[in-house]
Amino acid sequence: RKYYTEEEMTKYHNMNSRDCCRTPMAWDSSETAGFNKGAKPWIKLGFGHKEINVANQEKDETSILSFYKNIIKIRKQQSDILIDGTSKFTLLDNGAFKVERTSKDGKKIVVLLNITEKKLENTEVPKNAKVLISSWSDNKEFKGQLRSYESIMFIID
Repeated sequence: RKYYTEEEMTKYHNMNSRDCCRTPMAWDSSETAGFNKGAKPWIKLGFGHKEINVANQEKDETSILSFYKNIIKIRKQQSDILIDGTSKFTLLDNGAFKVERTSKDGKKIVVLLNITEKKLENTEVPKNAKVLISSWSDNKEFKGQLRSYESIMFIID
């Protein structure tokens, strides 16, 4: 027996399912966002898919996609520290988090995280620290200040 019309069921489904917060992957800025070849997706495309999509992010060195590619590359290059190493977590006096990863042979990576909206002063990093990656893309030299929501990964020579 049919309890609901297709229209009623679609309305109910849209109100009570998680599909209203999911969208097809935006691969490009086309009408289907590159999700398929010509057929209209059954679910709405994400807001801003014409600007925010894989094709545009691949061209932008400061995009989230580029950031993740860089993080993955670092993880592969430093697997002895990041995968096989040990961790030490510290909450610093200024409110920043410090994560230290140490390999079996003593090599270190230090990550500083500011999860607040304010700038944090007096954040120390061991000598001979070289920046591997930062969540900010301006390549500013680290001088003991973490900007709001900034995270920086250092390797210690």
